[in-house]
Amino acid sequence: MKYANIILFTICIVFFSCKKEDKTPNNNTGNTTPITDGSISNEATHSGILTSGSYTTILMNNTPFVSERAKAYFSSTPTQFMNSTTAMQVSKVFFNGDTLSYSSIMKYYDSYTPVNLATETWSVVGANNIGSFSTSINAVTPGFNAVSIPDSISKGSGFSVNINNVANTEKANVFLMDGTNTITGFVTKNLSNGNNNVTFSASELNLLTTTNNGYFAIVLSSDKAFYFSGKSFQFVREAQYSKEIKIKP
Repeated sequence: MKYANIILFTICIVFFSCKKEDKTPNNNTGNTTPITDGSISNEATHSGILTSGSYTTILMNNTPFVSERAKAYFSSTPTQFMNSTTAMQVSKVFFNGDTLSYSSIMKYYDSYTPVNLATETWSVVGANNIGSFSTSINAVTPGFNAVSIPDSISKGSGFSVNINNVANTEKANVFLMDGTNTITGFVTKNLSNGNNNVTFSASELNLLTTTNNGYFAIVLSSDKAFYFSGKSFQFVREAQYSKEIKIKP
């Protein structure tokens, strides 16, 4: 359920986020001398999740909205997902030399404007027991062939789609969501690298609510993790494709 909430939250953020920066001073107790490389981490939870990616949303008029962005989240306790209750600030965050701004609402740093994904260099000026570090990540954005999604689907008929040439991904899912943000408000299927035929049966779609504001989404990601100053940080490169759809009986 957490994963679906994150995806729906990200879809909404593409359109409705506004640039807000918290000006509250930090208790800068972190190491201010940047560590430029770190050893590989195999931890399942992390003190920071730094994400860059490409996000494509198709509106009802079939107009694509594409955004390439970067965001950075830091936590007072190691975590697997971004959690606003443990979110914390550092002094500064840079992606490819551009400053990311902290949102006191979203509880993470965001580029807000398009970034260049051809290279990926993160620089963090530490605070609140997060040490300073700087590192370059050799990341490749996951992808797949263009896919044609109808404007509406029928719960009673089920739905199938081919998602081919999926590449450079470690975690891949396709979602159908009715927007209710409930335990029964989404159906998900796993994808793998290569060609995928995905079928949502009528019985699987039965619990979805009929709506004009549903979403179809493909979410691909790969990640690496490294230690800096004894803490594990995860670096995620992701690609998301979503389309607003109608869900009919």
